[in-house]
Amino acid sequence: MKPVLYAADEAAFISNGIGVLADCISCEVSETLNGEYEMSIAYPVTGIWADDLEVGQVIKAKANDTDAPQLFQIYDIVRSLTDAITVKAEHISYRLCGVPVSRIMSQYGITNAINAIVNNAIIPLGFTIDTDITSNEWFATTNAESVRSLLGNEDHSLLTIYGGEYHFDNFDVHLLSARGANNGVTIRYGKNLTALEQDINGATYNGVFAYWYKADAGYVEATAPAESPGVHPVKCYQTLDLTSEWENPPTAAELYTRAQQIANGLGSPLETLDVSFVTLHQLEEYSNIAALEQVALGDYVTVIYDALGINRRMRVVKTVYNSITEMYESITLGTLQTTLADVINKAGESNGTSSGGVSYTLSISGSSITLVGSDGSTSVVNVPDQYAGSATSGGTAYKAASIPFGEVDNTSTATVFTATVPGITELKSGVCCMLQNGVVTSASGFTVNVNNLGAKPCYTNLAAATRDTTIFNSAYTMLFVYNEDLDDGAGGWIIYRGYDANTNTIGYQVRTNSSALPASDKFYRYRLLFTSADGTKYVPANTSTSTNATASRTTNTRPIDPFGEIKYYSTTTAVDAGSKPSATAIWQQYTLTLGYSFNTTGAALTMTADKPVYLRCAPQADGSAVMEYFTQALPSTADGKIYIYLGIAYSATAIELSYHHPVYYYNNSGIRLWTGA
Repeated sequence: MKPVLYAADEAAFISNGIGVLADCISCEVSETLNGEYEMSIAYPVTGIWADDLEVGQVIKAKANDTDAPQLFQIYDIVRSLTDAITVKAEHISYRLCGVPVSRIMSQYGITNAINAIVNNAIIPLGFTIDTDITSNEWFATTNAESVRSLLGNEDHSLLTIYGGEYHFDNFDVHLLSARGANNGVTIRYGKNLTALEQDINGATYNGVFAYWYKADAGYVEATAPAESPGVHPVKCYQTLDLTSEWENPPTAAELYTRAQQIANGLGSPLETLDVSFVTLHQLEEYSNIAALEQVALGDYVTVIYDALGINRRMRVVKTVYNSITEMYESITLGTLQTTLADVINKAGESNGTSSGGVSYTLSISGSSITLVGSDGSTSVVNVPDQYAGSATSGGTAYKAASIPFGEVDNTSTATVFTATVPGITELKSGVCCMLQNGVVTSASGFTVNVNNLGAKPCYTNLAAATRDTTIFNSAYTMLFVYNEDLDDGAGGWIIYRGYDANTNTIGYQVRTNSSALPASDKFYRYRLLFTSADGTKYVPANTSTSTNATASRTTNTRPIDPFGEIKYYSTTTAVDAGSKPSATAIWQQYTLTLGYSFNTTGAALTMTADKPVYLRCAPQADGSAVMEYFTQALPSTADGKIYIYLGIAYSATAIELSYHHPVYYYNNSGIRLWTGA
C-alpha cells in the first residue's frame, strides 16, 4: 500500500486526502509490545508532495499484516538539498498525550477506572478505550495527567495496576489480558528464514547476596543468599550493596527480605532473536493456509535454525513492517531486555518507598502502634485501648520526633493554662506537646501559655478555623500542635482530643457548643450526623420518626464527606431540614445507643463490646461516599467499600464515639488507610 497524506484536521480518512505518496522511497512502521509505535518515511526531495509535507499532518499506511491501515501523525521532518526527506510520525493514539484528565478519586475495578478517565477528560477523547481484563484493584490519581500517561507511562497507570497488553487500532484502544495468538507458525531455515541474530543477555547468577556497610555504623550481611527464579547449573551469586536503602543498620533478616525482592525479578537469562523471514501467507502455494502463516505482535512462533542449535517457541515483542511491500522487514522474538538496575528500581517501587521520607510499614495491635521503617528503625507508640482501632498494614508514614509531655501548673484557670514543657524554646508551626488540664475548661474557650512564650488561643482540629469552645473535664489529656497561621497570623494551638485519665474512658463533656451547619433532612432523636459531600450541611444517619432504638431504619443515601466531621445529636427535639440543631446538643465524643442511627434488623443490636465499630460506605467518583451500614469487621478481600472508624463498642447496643475517624479499605492484599486518592 502506498502511504496517503491527509491534512492535520482531517476527520474521515476515506478519500485520498492531500494525495498518495506514490513516489515514496521507503515507509516502515515499528511497533513494540506496550512500547513505541512509530513510522519512518524516506521521501524524495523532488517528490510530488515534497513541498506539502508539514508537521501535524496525518499519514495512513499499513502497519502490520492483520490490522486495517493505521494513522500516524507527523512530528518531525528533516529536509536536505541532496538526500531524501526523512519524515517521522507517531501513531494517532499519541494524540491522547494532549488530552488532560482531571484528578481521579479512588475507583474500584478497571471498568470504573476507564470510565473515570473518559469522564474526567478536559476535552472529548475522540477515542474508545475498552478491556477484557476483570481486575478489581483500586485506581486513583493525585493530580491532572494526560490520557496517554494514564494508559501506561506512570507508576499508577492502568498498565501498571491491572497489567495487560495494548492493541492500538487507530481511534480504538484495547487493553487486553494478552495480545496475539499461537497459530502454529514456524520460521525455519530452508523454509522462510532469511536472517537471524541471537542475543542472550543476563548474568548467569542464581541470585544475590546483600550487605550493608557504613564506617561509623557497622556492617550487616543478609542471613543467606536470595535465590532468583532462574535455574543455573553452577551456584553463583552477585554481591549487592544495599547501604543506600537504610539510614541506620538493618537487621540481617530485613536485608535478606529486600534482597529477595530484587532476586525475584532477575529470573533466567533473557534471550531475543531478531528474525528476517518471508511471509508465506502472501505466496500462492500457501494461499490455502494463509491465515495460519500470518504473524502479528504478541503471537507465539517457533524458530528453528539447527546451525545455532535454536529450536524455540518464542513471542513476537517487536515488529518492523514495510508499508509499501506489506511485508515484515524484521521481527524481534523473546523478552525485551531488563537490566539488574531496572529490577532493583522496580522492586524498590513495590517495596513502598516514597520520596521525601522514610517508608514505614504500620501495624496496630491492642494498644500498641508499631512502625517498621525502610531504614531498619522500629518505633512503638502505646495508646489507650479505645484508640487502638483495628490491625492494619501498608501505607506510608514518616519518622516523627517524640512528643514531650508537659505539666500544667497550679496557677491555671478555666480560661488560661500555664504549662511547662521540656524542649520547647520557641513557637513555630509543627511544635507539639501533650498536656493534661488540671481544671474544667470554660465553654467560652481558653488559651495556653507554654514556657512563658505567650498565651495562645486554642482551635479544634475538626474545624481549624474555629476557636475551640469545647468543655473538658479535669485530668483530660490532649495533644496540642502549634500553627503560626492561626489567629490572623498571631499563632495558636490546634487541639487533638485525648482521654479522661481519671476514668480511662472518653469524657462525656466533649461538646462543640456551636452548631455551624444546618440539617440536610429533617431528623429526630439521638442521631449520628455526618458532613455532607459539599461540607455545608449535617446529614443524619437516617430520617426515621421512631422513638424506639430497636425499630428498623433505612440508612440515608445522601452523599457524605468520608473525611468530614461526625457529630452526635443528644436530645429528643426534632430538627427540620435547613435548620441548625441546638449547639448544646452537638457532641464530638459521647457514649450513644447506635440503634437510633443504624438498625436494619428491627431488634436490639448485638455488638461485641470493646471491639471497633466501622461505618461501611460505597465510595463515589467525586470523592464522596454513600453510607450503608455499621460493622465490627474489616474485609479480608477487596470489596470496593470503604470503612470509617466510628469508635469502640461500649456494650451490645452502645458505642463510645471517637473524635478521630480514619478511613480504611482493602487493597493489595491488606487493609490500608484510604486517602480518597
